[in-house]
Amino acid sequence: MIHTFRPSSLLAILLAFSMLSACSLQKMIKKAKQQDLALSPNPLELHGDSVQYTLAANLPAGLLRKNKVYTIQLEYKYADKSTKPADYIFNAKDFPKAKSEQIKGSKKFSFAYEGEQMHRGELFAKGIAANINGKSKATQPIALGRGLILTSKSYELFNVPITLASGYNSMEEMVPTKIGFFFDQGSDKLRKDQIVGTSGRFLDNFIASKNVYKSVTITGTHSPEGREAKNVDLSAKRAKVIETFYRGKLKKFDYKKEAKQITFVSKSLLEDFRPLKDTLEKLSTFDATEKAAILQIVDAPTGTFTEKQTLLEALAFYPKIFTDLYPKLRIAETEIQVIKEKKSEATINLLAAEVAAGTKPFTVLTDQELAFAATLTPDLTEKEKILMASTKKNDFWQSHHNLASLYIEKAAKATGEEQTALLDKALVQVEIALNKKSNTSSMVNKAIIQQMKGDKTAALATAEAAQTMNPAEEDASFITAILAPLYINLGKYEKANAALKSANANATTLYNLGLASYLKKDYLAANSNLEKAIQKEPKFAKAHYLQAVVASRTKNMALLGTSLSNAIGLQSSLKLRALADMEFEQVKDKAEFKAALR
Repeated sequence: MIHTFRPSSLLAILLAFSMLSACSLQKMIKKAKQQDLALSPNPLELHGDSVQYTLAANLPAGLLRKNKVYTIQLEYKYADKSTKPADYIFNAKDFPKAKSEQIKGSKKFSFAYEGEQMHRGELFAKGIAANINGKSKATQPIALGRGLILTSKSYELFNVPITLASGYNSMEEMVPTKIGFFFDQGSDKLRKDQIVGTSGRFLDNFIASKNVYKSVTITGTHSPEGREAKNVDLSAKRAKVIETFYRGKLKKFDYKKEAKQITFVSKSLLEDFRPLKDTLEKLSTFDATEKAAILQIVDAPTGTFTEKQTLLEALAFYPKIFTDLYPKLRIAETEIQVIKEKKSEATINLLAAEVAAGTKPFTVLTDQELAFAATLTPDLTEKEKILMASTKKNDFWQSHHNLASLYIEKAAKATGEEQTALLDKALVQVEIALNKKSNTSSMVNKAIIQQMKGDKTAALATAEAAQTMNPAEEDASFITAILAPLYINLGKYEKANAALKSANANATTLYNLGLASYLKKDYLAANSNLEKAIQKEPKFAKAHYLQAVVASRTKNMALLGTSLSNAIGLQSSLKLRALADMEFEQVKDKAEFKAALR
């Protein structure tokens, strides 16, 4: 018998299958109520440019059915927006024992950070049971955790520019004044023409003018002549003669107390060919061949002073040596250390202002004096005029560099369009400096300008380039201080930590080191570095606040209360921040936290 398959029968089968499938999906959804989902970290945290977390899932036995897929769909809701990370999918074919055994797994997820509006949000999970043909049923969304902790954005950018030294020494300086007194052959008697001639008159005038000086060094020498070479005391006697002569002049010009404050240092050069060689080099009366012959003898590795003197006497041109060279060696040279005459700081300041105004020529000050003048005034406008005059006076790269530093300093105190304009000026000057000379100091300032303009990527590239330029120790310290917060911003805490350890230990770098340690979960090191930052700058409100955050993580309630109270006392706006900060989510009901907010 032939049976006819009626359409109504097919419809009934499909309907029955659909009902069976729907019933199966419904049972999965009911079973899903027994699932155990755990979020870590909770609250969610921002690191770098994304929020990263792990979802651990424990699904009950029997939840997954043949030819079925169970999906945990995640969604982070904030303000009036939301973002959906990747789904966590469980396919029945991958878990053959799912009917009788629990399914355990964990998976890492992330979503992009889109700004501070994401601060107060919540992560939801929704279970979806589905057939392979696409039909599905969903659970009600459940809240997994809240967010976001933004402590990783609490770094302090290092915006202190490098200002180069002026090269001017404002301290007391001593400069030597030399006078030579000549003697007759083999004698410690001053030649008469030296006492009344040029040297004597110079000394008279020098002492009579009451120059301020502190020491006189007298060096007695002798020429390598037979009689003198044998007289080992000659050079010392000559030095003593000049000291006696000098003290007589002091008495003549009534120095009295001043004379007692002058130190006389007598030295003698005995059997030393250095004066001969120095003098020979300057004499034009000896040709190259003759000079070479003399030097060959005196520079010989063997032979005594007297033996070499005998060899010199055997030279065919010795008479010329005796008449042109030796007399210049029968000398006692006097070196007087005189206090260098300098303009007063008030005079330098006044002249610099006049140079900057164009009422005095550039020549009234040296380059170093003009650059030094810029350090004497706290007025940034006046400083700018002096530095601009300095760039016009010499056009050195250092002058343009320091003008850029000044604009950075002014920009740090400005906002909005004024700050932008100042940073643009600074960038022009730093580029001029770099075009004149490639140098790490100007690269440091360029990186600072870029990060102040908000371009952290460019700042990082510039600072890293400067690091490859073999910087001097001070510049290297500035570079690492700039790099560290930029590394923290990228979530590269190990690199930040390494950089900060070689930076100068000022309050900012110590704070950033504390932050990097905290983000690496090294809470002991974090607290230690924050303590050091506070010691250097007791009114550093952010350091006190971060110390309270560390205390919250370590459940040190006494420290939390003290640190948070100090932070709010120094900066009242931190009270609102603490109330909204997810860092304190676990301690917001504690007495110490509440007391700190009062």
